[in-house]
Amino acid sequence: MSLTAIDTVIGALILAAFIAVLAWTGEQDYQDALREERNTCLMVAQGHWPAETAEGYRCPERVAGANHE
Repeated sequence: MSLTAIDTVIGALILAAFIAVLAWTGEQDYQDALREERNTCLMVAQGHWPAETAEGYRCPERVAGANHE
């Protein structure tokens, strides 16, 4: 059984669709992480959460007691 040109094209399209889904999923994960960081920085800056909660994040305003390195 040999591959025809149509089989090759279908295989390439399936591979391209799979890569596109992986890229989209990765972008959504990145956007979720950014939203979480912004929300955490906001809650700490407003005093709702302790400063230790923002450790490891790069908040735009320095939060007393948080590690920003």
